[in-house]
Amino acid sequence: MHSQPTPTLKDEILRGIKNIADYIGEKPRRVFYLAEAGLLPLTKEGSTWVGLKAALTEHYRRGVEEAAEETAKRREAYLANNKTKKQSTSSRSRKRRKAVNSSMQQAAT
Repeated sequence: MHSQPTPTLKDEILRGIKNIADYIGEKPRRVFYLAEAGLLPLTKEGSTWVGLKAALTEHYRRGVEEAAEETAKRREAYLANNKTKKQSTSSRSRKRRKAVNSSMQQAAT
């Protein structure tokens, strides 16, 4: 019975922009920009950017979940706003019809 070797910290660390870019599926230049801007959970060891696979995975997972939640909130707000607009539009239409009918009745008398 063979057991899988326990992953070591060495297996979890990504060193260098190219390795990080390969792991997250971005171009190295974009990863460098994001790292310099502090938008990725990376740090520098000397002149080399370093990151943990788990931290990067969590960063993107959390970002996707938050984006999905934000999209759902925006959609709900949009639908609620459009429902209000439709109600107020139909309310205005009813008022116009009443005004037209009223003026027609007055003109007929």
